[in-house]
Amino acid sequence: MKIPTIIPLGSLLVLQYVALSITIAVYHPHVYFPGIRIVALLALLVTDVLGYILWRSLIRPQFSVLRDLPQPSTRGGLLTGHVGAVFSIPLGRQVADWVNNIPNNGLVWFRGMLGAEYLIVAGAESLRDVLFARAYDFEKTSAFRRYTRRFMAAGLVTHEGDSHKRRRRAIAPVFQPRNVDALKPMLSEKSERLIQALSRKAAWDQGSASQTNDGTVIDICDWATRFALDVACVVGFGDDWGLVETPEVKPILAAYQTIFTGSKTKMSQYAWHNTAPRWLVDAFPHQLDKSMDEAARTVNAISLQAVMKRVQKLERGEKCPQDFLTEVIQSKKFTPQECSDELLILMAAAHESTAALIAMTVYQLTQNPQLQAQLREELAFFGLRAGSAPINESQYEHMTLLNAVLSEMMRLEPPLPITLRKTVRNTSIAGHPVRAGTYVIISPYAMGRSQDIWGPTASHFNPHRWIDPPAATINSEKPATAAAAAADDASPPFGTLNEHGGAANHYGMLTFLKGPKGCTGERFAKAELRRVIASLVANFEWTLEQSHRPEQVGIVVVKPENGISVRFRAVSTPEPEMEGENEKGDLLL
Repeated sequence: MKIPTIIPLGSLLVLQYVALSITIAVYHPHVYFPGIRIVALLALLVTDVLGYILWRSLIRPQFSVLRDLPQPSTRGGLLTGHVGAVFSIPLGRQVADWVNNIPNNGLVWFRGMLGAEYLIVAGAESLRDVLFARAYDFEKTSAFRRYTRRFMAAGLVTHEGDSHKRRRRAIAPVFQPRNVDALKPMLSEKSERLIQALSRKAAWDQGSASQTNDGTVIDICDWATRFALDVACVVGFGDDWGLVETPEVKPILAAYQTIFTGSKTKMSQYAWHNTAPRWLVDAFPHQLDKSMDEAARTVNAISLQAVMKRVQKLERGEKCPQDFLTEVIQSKKFTPQECSDELLILMAAAHESTAALIAMTVYQLTQNPQLQAQLREELAFFGLRAGSAPINESQYEHMTLLNAVLSEMMRLEPPLPITLRKTVRNTSIAGHPVRAGTYVIISPYAMGRSQDIWGPTASHFNPHRWIDPPAATINSEKPATAAAAAADDASPPFGTLNEHGGAANHYGMLTFLKGPKGCTGERFAKAELRRVIASLVANFEWTLEQSHRPEQVGIVVVKPENGISVRFRAVSTPEPEMEGENEKGDLLL
């Protein structure tokens, strides 16, 4: 068991105080005055604290086994090192800057709070060690796990070692291809219901005196959250909460908004919980703690109630949906409370990251009307138009430009820009010895912008990097149609989707991380994104209402702090051309 630092420091202070008291009494009795012991104690305390800071921040780093690794040219703060810059907004930007501008072989070293050692892993070999070969040598920090247990749940992400392996083995089968395929019609239905809800809002707003015919303004972040949480409720609880259809803010939505809505205040709360000792956090709670505790109790009660109802139904032999909850209960690996914890972590992971990607994808499309039109053209080729009947579920995987746009968004705007691990035993990364207690940063944001992996245009949004030439763009002068393609017996002229985007290795895309601690729901999340973005683009034209780029903030998942104000208009559906109509017109002329 690790001994808290305060115990040896406190013991040293007591010994110093006793030694100093004896020295004064025996050798310098003439300097005695009332209160001398208090003065001596305070002097020793100040000296010890300053000595400890000096040792941790300046002296110890000079003897680090990592000191010869590439590092920032600036020293950083005496107490904080570079940790303030690394975790500044937007998360990941400073790491990406160092990865691209500090010559390195996959490792960058910097100092954090009180000289704590940090390693940024940015090369194929180093990432392979951290994510695969030695994955269980690097654990999420105890502060992060404590924070997650308190304000979310004690699910899979809060476990490490054998406990993590056991839980992951029980949960992973839930998202196997067969189960994801079974959920795809539900995702298409939910996407269609989102379109219907937006259409109703547009009709309502256009009926008001203050509304013009220029479209309807919404916060896409709010609607994306409602949609994604609605889907998560079906996957998790097996219940349809109708969060998109109703303007009412239901308890589960309100609670999750309280827990996850990103803000600078919440980032300060997270920093307080992660840097201050636990006793200090308990003694001086942050202003957000009370509301987040209440929100956590709300979702926990809803989840546990759903678990107990499902357990009772299964015990009575009643037919239940083969959803996440049923799978976890029937695995017989979890108690009811543990089932509830896993359900809550699923709900959080399944809706927050997806909602963030939906919102940022819509934002990106507002910045590129031509791309938006091309994407709408591709969707029409596959039969997905405004008001059209549902298409075959397998078609979405073959939509070249749609999948290219989503891959590019996941590369450049990962909802989890930085993840922090801590070395729990002496180990090595890419051949370099790493001591226990070293912090390790994995940054999907930085890897998605790594010039070593993606080339000099790494920071540019370019979906066509995911499309093999020669047909890397849609011919906007001669729009393809399904009828024309069928007549010519041709394939869609949109190029061929590749799986690499031109990256030098597969570590450039870490949106879902990789290895035994990677996201188990990656396949499901991609299926959800394909359907909802396709529906939004096929039915509406999107423009940006606000003048500034959204600033993303957050602690676990980053989202635009004040939402994204966008305007949407219904896509006009052209009337089908009647046979002989052109000839009739010629005769009239």
